[in-house]
Amino acid sequence: MKIEAVRLRQLSSATLAFVLLASPSILSPVLRAASLPSAEIIVRSTSGTPSVKVDGDATLSGRTFFPPGVIETSDTSSAEINLNKLGRVSLSPRSALNLSFIEDSVSGSLISGKVRISGPKGVSFRIDTPDNVFMNDPSTPTVFTLDLASGTTIAAVETGTVVTANGDPAGKAQTTPTSNRSIWVPLAIFGGAVGAAVIAVLIDRSDDEIVSPVR
Repeated sequence: MKIEAVRLRQLSSATLAFVLLASPSILSPVLRAASLPSAEIIVRSTSGTPSVKVDGDATLSGRTFFPPGVIETSDTSSAEINLNKLGRVSLSPRSALNLSFIEDSVSGSLISGKVRISGPKGVSFRIDTPDNVFMNDPSTPTVFTLDLASGTTIAAVETGTVVTANGDPAGKAQTTPTSNRSIWVPLAIFGGAVGAAVIAVLIDRSDDEIVSPVR
């Protein structure tokens, strides 16, 4: 009985030692995945079955995306990457984007197609294209689009400030509502017309007050 008890203790000790040694290698990938930032991919299609790939593998809507990775859309499919508190990245059909992000920063390389970036205040964005680099001002919310369809990058800024690699403004931020501009234009025209009418009346009055000399 004593011999069996000793062997049992030895076996238990060996098993415990193996578990302790193996646990880091077993648990490390799980713990690392749990600590990494992640996003959700939403897949949409304009016709037929949607076809979106992540690092060359087909993916379905709702998949969790761990950066970095290359997201590709087909001719009839688009993808929206929900970055949670970092914002959203929307890929149009026939597009490819190498995407990465950390706690308060999003970066990527637009390989082809078109991407729309939307982020809240406090998040930095940097998107590289084949011919330029685009960075936002994180002090304000940001919404901008980059399009490579023409062969060169066309940037359109809806909200916030985006600059290129040399510091030049990219696109034009539409911070003033269009309705306000449309009100001021008619008012300016009306004001000009009223001013012209007043001047005409004054001229007429001055003509009436001129008295011909008595001969």
